[in-house]
Amino acid sequence: MLYSKRFLMIALFQAWSTRRISDYQTSLIVLFLDTLQQSALRVANRSLRQAGIEISGNNIKINFNESFKNVANYFLYFDQSEFIYTGLTGENKFVMSFSKSQLTNYVGTDLQYPQKFANYSFQKERLGEESYNMIQKNEDYQLGSESLKETRSRFRR
Repeated sequence: MLYSKRFLMIALFQAWSTRRISDYQTSLIVLFLDTLQQSALRVANRSLRQAGIEISGNNIKINFNESFKNVANYFLYFDQSEFIYTGLTGENKFVMSFSKSQLTNYVGTDLQYPQKFANYSFQKERLGEESYNMIQKNEDYQLGSESLKETRSRFRR
């Protein structure tokens, strides 16, 4: 099953790369939870509310980890990537954005996901050293013309 998901992801990225040549702009919006524990809690709550199917803890772990790795490995193929923490309260929080692999906006946070993302992406040579260092500093950062205030307001409910 994981092989087929990986194959599908690669095929999609190849198709998007072809479109980019044709003047298409590609965007990736990553809606993420901070930890595996938050993911398990969200699945349990959703299952109770919607009388959904049960998903084993092992499958939750596999899905969380594989999703993380796919995003970290392939985000740079998109013209624009935005990372939004969806949390457990239903309130969205803008965290960071990229133009290809260049960090364009970052909001300092106590979340673990951004630092883990930076570590993994940097180790896999998907994230440049400058962007890696900015995320590790964990301070508000902006590159470009859009202000952080404008970016944050786009993702509030």
